[in-house]
Amino acid sequence: MISDDVHRLGRELDRVVRDLRRSGAGFAPHPAPPSWAECAHSLAQWLADAAADAQREPRRAVPRLGGHAVADQVAVVGRDVLEVARVGGDVDVAAARQAVACLREELLRAAR
Repeated sequence: MISDDVHRLGRELDRVVRDLRRSGAGFAPHPAPPSWAECAHSLAQWLADAAADAQREPRRAVPRLGGHAVADQVAVVGRDVLEVARVGGDVDVAAARQAVACLREELLRAAR
């Protein structure tokens, strides 16, 4: 049985990926530092580290591909975290939800 926390994390990931795609993260002519792309990349790296740690695998650097790819990077590594959590891996789902929610709040704040 998949926990409610894992379902909530999945919904939060879907929302932040959608928001990143709508925002055109990284395409602003002069984004204020740190740019949305940088924040999203940081989230992708954090999620990748969480998945690696839960699987007792070595951490690997998430490549910096630019603003055009950050939504996809967050989506892919987010799904990795969800999969590890679904099979009973030792993932701190609450911390992952908080990290995803923080980026989403920043995107919403910047859109105002």
